[in-house]
Amino acid sequence: MRTRQPPNGRENQVVIRAHGTYAGEAFTGEFVGGSVLQLRNNTKPYPVELTAQAGDTHIHLAGTIEDIKQFAGANLQLQIEGQDLADLYKIVHIPFQPSPPYALRGHLDYDNSGKRIRFSDFAGRVGESDLEGNFNVDRAGARPLVTADLKSNAVRMQDLGGFIGAAPGKEGAPTEGPKQAAAHAAADTQQTLLPNTPIDLSKVRSTDYRVHYRGEHIVTSWAPLDHIDAELTIRNGDIKLEPLDFAVGSGTIHSVIELNGHVNPIHAKADIDFRHVDFQRLLQTTSFAKGIGVIGGRWVIDGTGNSLAQILAHGNGDLKLFMGSGDLSAIIVNAAGLDVGGTILSLLGMPTQAKINCMVSDFALNNGVLDTRALVLDTDQGNVYGKGNIDLRDEGIAYQITEESKHFTIGALHAPIDITGDLQASEREAGTGGARCTPWHRRGIDRGISPGRAAVDDPARARQGPQLQCFDRRRTTATADHAANRGSDDRHAQRSTDSAERGRRAEPRGRQATIRCRNRRRHPSRRRTRHRRAASR
Repeated sequence: MRTRQPPNGRENQVVIRAHGTYAGEAFTGEFVGGSVLQLRNNTKPYPVELTAQAGDTHIHLAGTIEDIKQFAGANLQLQIEGQDLADLYKIVHIPFQPSPPYALRGHLDYDNSGKRIRFSDFAGRVGESDLEGNFNVDRAGARPLVTADLKSNAVRMQDLGGFIGAAPGKEGAPTEGPKQAAAHAAADTQQTLLPNTPIDLSKVRSTDYRVHYRGEHIVTSWAPLDHIDAELTIRNGDIKLEPLDFAVGSGTIHSVIELNGHVNPIHAKADIDFRHVDFQRLLQTTSFAKGIGVIGGRWVIDGTGNSLAQILAHGNGDLKLFMGSGDLSAIIVNAAGLDVGGTILSLLGMPTQAKINCMVSDFALNNGVLDTRALVLDTDQGNVYGKGNIDLRDEGIAYQITEESKHFTIGALHAPIDITGDLQASEREAGTGGARCTPWHRRGIDRGISPGRAAVDDPARARQGPQLQCFDRRRTTATADHAANRGSDDRHAQRSTDSAERGRRAEPRGRQATIRCRNRRRHPSRRRTRHRRAASR
């Protein structure tokens, strides 16, 4: 501690310097205050300036304090930056999720007790996302209570990866730090796609949270999401996200997620509602497919585990999606059935679009295995069917797609497409020819590349999974009474699925059947018959 003469020639300043370690991190700091005389008189605000570094975290605090004796009436500007928000836990003992490098600046004040601290009207960046809002900490209770109202005008999805246990930040971004580069390198060597970083239950139980976050624009090229609205509540170890909403065009994916942190492993429940999801917006992430329609449905998950991968691997539930009338690029339908002639005509624009009569899908999640109950797509070009499963326990996939053309075309092979392997590196075989498709690799997602158009990777990196067994090529009968236009209520899809199940039981083995999607409008002859019966009565 010493005094020094300021450059302006006024009263000497008090200077305190320190160095050493704090919470296991190297620490250096310098405090510069007003003169000793100002400390005694206390007649005007006392100027302060603090510069400190603890590990990779840099802090600069400057402003005045009205009553330096009581340390009250703060008017301070705080600038803080570092490599990872999670590092702040060692300094302030408030848990934060892992993040890419950040830099924030705002107004800091506190009450007379010092137990309530407010970081208000701050703005800055986290990774490649902007962030602004208010952040308050109240230590008056048994556990610290954090309340925050946060907003991003443009948020990159990879910057939020820490919330699901993934490496945060975009790989190779200008803002990527050494810590994130090491995390991305480690992720590239893993043999799994789903994040398996465990949730720290001790930190979850140590602090309560009430946080609202809104991202006006989501920056990503692999997910058709437009903005995010989330409300996070953590109370005594119980975590609740209600809502967690993603906008998709004119529709919304609405979620309610609950995690019981009182038990180990965590018991998780998720109810995901697909409300008028814009099919056209979904296909904008691809460069070759276009379509129009509205998708509705619901996904319910109930699982246990301390990470996202564990919860899904021990999960049970149902996924139902449905769509009424619409259209889809004809090349997709023709390619699904290896219709070479039809595919060439579609490329030439004859036709460019296939009319969708209906789509019904019903999947069951049983102890981590997502099985197909029914997957049918009825178009004017042909019917597309799917069967098989995705094993989320080892991320293995064994699926088969078949197409039944409604028109005769030259060069149609009519062979099923088998998709085998794992979610990180899948292979596709056409019939018994062994044609290989582009591997779906983790870095295709991390680098913002849609799995449907990821660059061809080294074939040696794609590890082969179990081969799909031959299936009985029976068809199912399903009804999708324009259910997607009725919003999120999936009772209509359930009736369609039940109809499909009844049709499957009644159909003789090996017999070919078709999908029949009924429209609300009755046939004119049926209307006339109904009127005649009414007149006779």
